[in-house]
Amino acid sequence: MTATSPEPPASPPMTYNALAPSEQATALPSGQATPLALPGLALQPPLSRRGTGPGIIVVLPPKLSLRPHAKLGLRPPLDPDPVLKWAEEGFNVVGAQLGANTDVSEALAVALAALEECPSVDAVGKYGVLVYDPSALEAVLAGMATQPSLVCLISHGSAPSYAPVPALAHVPGRIGSDSDDSNESLCKVYAYEADSAYFVVPSAGPKAYSPLDASIVHTRSLVFLRNHLGGPYFDLESIWDEHTYCEFRDRSVAKTMATMVAEPYVNHIPTMTGGMGREALTAFYRDHFIFSNPADAELVVVSRTIGADRVVEEFVYNCTHDRVIDWLLPGVPPSRKKLEIPMMAVVNIRGDRLYHEHIWWDQACALKQAGYLPAYVPINGGEVLRLPVAGPESAHLLMDETSGESNEMMGPDRALVDEAGEPISGIQEYALIGNLRTAASVSHTGSIESFCVPYFDSPSVFARIVDANKGGHFVIKPKAAFKPKQYYAPNSNLLITKFLSENTVGSVTDLLVPKGANMSGHQDRGPLPWLIRRVESLHGTVDFRMECAPAFNYCRDPHVAEIVHDDSASQVSMNKKKGLFKSPDLDMDLRWLVSSEKDADVEDPEIQVHVETLAKRDLLGPSLTSEFTLKEGQIIYFILRQVPQAAPMSEEQCLASEETLQKAQEAGIPVDNLRMAAAYLLRPDDNPIVTPDFVQGLIRDTHIFWQKWISKSKYRGRWREAVRRSALVLKMLVFEETGAIVAAPTFSLPEYIGGTRNWDYRFTWVRDTSFTIYALIRLGFTDEAKAYVDFILARLKDRNSDGSLQIVYTIHGSKELPEMELTHLAGHKGSKPVRIGNGAADHIQLDIYGELLDCIYLAQKYSAPLAWESWVAVRQVVDFVVTQVNEPDLSIWEVRGAKKNYTYSKIMMWVALDRGLRLAEKRCLPCPNRNKWLETRDTLYETIQNEAWNPVGKFFGQSYEDKDVLDSAVLVMPLVFFISAADPRFVQTVDQILKTPEKGGLTINSSIFRYDVHKTDDGVGGEEGAFSLCTLWGVEALTRVGVYNRKYLDKAVFMFIEFLGYGNHVSLYSEEISSGGEGLGNTPQAFSHVTLISAAFNLDRALG
Repeated sequence: MTATSPEPPASPPMTYNALAPSEQATALPSGQATPLALPGLALQPPLSRRGTGPGIIVVLPPKLSLRPHAKLGLRPPLDPDPVLKWAEEGFNVVGAQLGANTDVSEALAVALAALEECPSVDAVGKYGVLVYDPSALEAVLAGMATQPSLVCLISHGSAPSYAPVPALAHVPGRIGSDSDDSNESLCKVYAYEADSAYFVVPSAGPKAYSPLDASIVHTRSLVFLRNHLGGPYFDLESIWDEHTYCEFRDRSVAKTMATMVAEPYVNHIPTMTGGMGREALTAFYRDHFIFSNPADAELVVVSRTIGADRVVEEFVYNCTHDRVIDWLLPGVPPSRKKLEIPMMAVVNIRGDRLYHEHIWWDQACALKQAGYLPAYVPINGGEVLRLPVAGPESAHLLMDETSGESNEMMGPDRALVDEAGEPISGIQEYALIGNLRTAASVSHTGSIESFCVPYFDSPSVFARIVDANKGGHFVIKPKAAFKPKQYYAPNSNLLITKFLSENTVGSVTDLLVPKGANMSGHQDRGPLPWLIRRVESLHGTVDFRMECAPAFNYCRDPHVAEIVHDDSASQVSMNKKKGLFKSPDLDMDLRWLVSSEKDADVEDPEIQVHVETLAKRDLLGPSLTSEFTLKEGQIIYFILRQVPQAAPMSEEQCLASEETLQKAQEAGIPVDNLRMAAAYLLRPDDNPIVTPDFVQGLIRDTHIFWQKWISKSKYRGRWREAVRRSALVLKMLVFEETGAIVAAPTFSLPEYIGGTRNWDYRFTWVRDTSFTIYALIRLGFTDEAKAYVDFILARLKDRNSDGSLQIVYTIHGSKELPEMELTHLAGHKGSKPVRIGNGAADHIQLDIYGELLDCIYLAQKYSAPLAWESWVAVRQVVDFVVTQVNEPDLSIWEVRGAKKNYTYSKIMMWVALDRGLRLAEKRCLPCPNRNKWLETRDTLYETIQNEAWNPVGKFFGQSYEDKDVLDSAVLVMPLVFFISAADPRFVQTVDQILKTPEKGGLTINSSIFRYDVHKTDDGVGGEEGAFSLCTLWGVEALTRVGVYNRKYLDKAVFMFIEFLGYGNHVSLYSEEISSGGEGLGNTPQAFSHVTLISAAFNLDRALG
């Protein structure tokens, strides 16, 4: 079993160089022996394709048949009888069954005469004797004394008393070690575990015959005979290559079988596929192997060892899993994923045909790469265990020992789960809900595992996403097994998670209420930043389990929990209680309301919530838990909120006015009714009376809020669904109070599982401005664009003393975001350290001025003209850039190493100067230093062309210092109008980036990496995935080049469609993409969705 590429490579040092077989399958030679003159003797010519070979005499036990083994009533894979076995090895064999009265000397003489006259014997005058009947051994020894042409002896079952010629003995009953001291070392004796003297004779029956010992015996005997008879020797490599050629290149069943002995067998050990015997193996090759392999199946040989009768080979089987591969992944549906599976073959060859193949591989590795093996499994004690299973990296390390680190799987990696044994969710398995103040990550199985209160950058309340033991979570899901199905309501950020089983369907609707989604009739009410979870049964009766287990202040603060009276409950509510969590800096309460569909003939459900201690789970306080049952149509609402600071108005305050009481009495209004009305109207805005109708109204209005907002989108292109979803995600990342947009709503999700590139993205970067503004303006969301620009312009008033800007700010505009490591947290799937804050805030990254000026230029072009004070600030920024064009920096990737003259930063400084000039010219704004700006811009352009271009590699390098290092950030060149997309230098750079890393590029499977982490010392270390931003910049770059060369436009479309496939189940895109196509890094990332919108828009424009 092997695979080769359809067309052999030009240089095949690491691939099979198969020998071309004949056009027609070679017929197997007959296994019928020719009887000799003396009864009991018969001559069997070689069964090899060569047809010639040395001669041997095989002395058999009296009862052994000389017929082919298929007629013995024995089942493969039992060996054939010794005559046929040695004939298959290429020997001329005289089989001799000696009766009690047979003259052994005469029998040897008749046998030798027949061999002397046999035309297929190629070594006349030199023969060997093999004795399988221990009772005949001494007589054979006596007869050999008169036959000098018998030059060697092999005895089975007993050792000879003396050895007139070199001898080999295989004896049963291992006592002590093997020896060679018999008869002055002429006889080598091997002892085996078997008990019977006939342990190598198949017809002796299963109690006597030992097939494992017999296999070792046969190989040792073969080596011995070849040494003393001069052969036969065969080119085992060529035989193996021919076989694989017929399997994978010729794809011929008949020719493949012709390369094998009469009754071969194949065993693929992990799947127990193959066949035993010619009939079964032919059917296997025809129906399950030869035509089951994908068209692109290929094999990379790592090592090959040639033995006396076998080939042992290490190799990597590569293919695209585009069909059911019966022998490899039987019954597993195609995943369309690339498989790189390390394998090993042990191939036993008899003569010049294969006898058997044993193929090994790691089936877990195969299943993991195909996407059918979970990374984590439940174990005892309510924990999960990370499976120590490698993916394609195991193949990479096999081929290149420097491609990865050893021992990375060693050490415990367990995490607590609920009673159902729910594994840790992967980064790509989360959806997002938000309210323009903060956001929450919801796993595909209904667990909220990332939530900061009250703002994006506030300390976390739930953080299970970065520590499954102590991070905290809010889970609602059925107690029984289910299949989750999660999606957003159409054109909305209302998240629906369904739990499907054979007889039931449960559902949880999740939302955070934005300020603009207050109920009709209460539009003046302030924001209600509540987390609402609507739980219902859509079909059948569903048993649910709820656990709200917070972990305040990044799991550092203790808390208490209790069930208390709910002063916001409706007078008609059956439930007057709520759960209360109290921690040093934040108090939250959990309320629950029961209801049912109005047209459902069912009563309201019942629920009991209790406090449960979680100390055993390393949490610093108890949870609120409940197990409840919902019949079809029954509903429970859970509301989690920060406890309002203002106390509700007392009854005395409500009714303090005597005038009010008097007028109510005159109007005939009962005092109780007045009290209820006052409670509704005079309660604080953030603590209204809560009823099921009120909550359902919030859900409805939240849905309408999102639908109204997205309806303003002007995009009508080909990728409407992807663009609309990206726009809705981007809106959730807006902090409405200031207009800032966070880079991502999560912190410290790893760029490589187990790696150290784990950063906090809950802030707003100046760098993101121009790309974000472009996307918002193109979609028609000018209000968001203006608010974002105003936020950025406000930062111009708070520049550093040297005139520079900080690169990143908090969502409130603060410069203070100190980075620290939370060493008590385990990290997402063990990825440490967990960081909050961002140490890059004080980096010198000179590229930000280009994005800033481009943002301002776009805003004044498509939104509102620039105010005078803002223009004065802009001039000062451009004047500062003039002083920095020759200075090194840390650039876009925020390296934590030495400063360099990064090409991307130089390009963006050119953009800053260019946009400053354009603003002055287009708006006729005064510009005292216009000439200096112009001179600096043009000089910088020429410097970049001279210093960043690598004339040997034909690409723009990462920096002036590292011209030989590729960096995909330079793909931005035509996007910011620095260079024409038709410029040969840029086209050559694109071509180089699109090559695979093995060929010096940065692209794998249409996904582009930032740079080669093995060639760039960025001060961080560790691996990372392909970058979503860079991949989409690649799409845009190809689109621009495609205007001049259609093949690049076609490539852009293909790459964009491929990228869309890397979105998760609700079309969210993270910062990076793993080699297995899974999300990495903080998610969802604004930059990824912004560049998706931009790429879609520009592709539409290019395609027409």
